Parts: sequence; structure tokens; C-alpha cells
Amino acid sequence: MIADNIKNWSSHPTLFKIDKVFDILEDPNTYKLPDGRYEVNDGNGSYFLVQRYSTIFPKDGKLEAHRRFADVQFIGSGAERIGHCKVDKGLEIMQAYNPDKDIIFYKTPSSLFYDLYRERDFGLFLPEDAHMPKIRVVANQTRDVIKVVVKIPADVFKI
Repeated sequence: MIADNIKNWSSHPTLFKIDKVFDILEDPNTYKLPDGRYEVNDGNGSYFLVQRYSTIFPKDGKLEAHRRFADVQFIGSGAERIGHCKVDKGLEIMQAYNPDKDIIFYKTPSSLFYDLYRERDFGLFLPEDAHMPKIRVVANQTRDVIKVVVKIPADVFKI
């Protein structure tokens, strides 16, 4: 997992493999696109989703992981917390892996770590990183978020 601000993306050598993704994320017009799915012309089969939503309570969040794709989650507007932990930490499956959607859901463990993501921050979540997005920054206050989630084939990150 990598969490940082987009202005620092090039300080992470792992991310050089997906530089076209950061060209898209650095473009302020990207998160102004209508909600939906868009292709990334990177030759890898990557795509991105533009999403608008309001943040939720942790009890309403879903801890998820993927097998075939890594996620880059980028905050275009707003702020949220994203909970995360390693998949290999004995997580209990809540909903079995769906290969069509490349997603598995886990019960939320008591030892989930939360990072704050503000406007222009991103997180890279590899298949070994379970993550729970959309969580409120302050418990009694919801925020509207515009997010871009880029789905990148996990094989891109294999050495």
C-alpha cells in the first residue's frame, strides 16, 4: 500500500509503471467527468471509475479486497478516511469472492487502521491490501466526495 498526495507520486519508483494513470489523475477535468467507467490507454487493460457519494459511518462500511486488480483511489474533492489491513491477517470472509466483479468482502476486524485522505490524496491498494473506503472523517459529519478509482491489473506490479 502507498498513501500520498499526487504531487509526490513520482517519488515512489513502484508507480513509474503506471505513469499514464497519474497523467489522468493530475488532470483536473478527470474528476469533473460524469460518474461512470472510462478506459485508460496504457496497454494494460486499466480503467477508471468516477464516483460521487457522501461519506458513511464505519459500521456501514465494507472491507473489500481484489485479486486481479489493484486500486488507486484518488480524492478529487472532499475528504474521507479509508480503513485498511493486510488480507493475510486472518480476516473472516463476509461475502465470497465474486470473480466477475473481482471483489471479496470481509468482516471488519477490531484492528483496522484508518488513514485520512484529503483532496488530491491517493492510495494504492494491491491485492494483499483489504480496504474500506468512504468512511466519515468526523463521526457526526458527512462529506460529499468526488473520487476516481483506477483499476490496474495486478500483474503490472509483479517483479
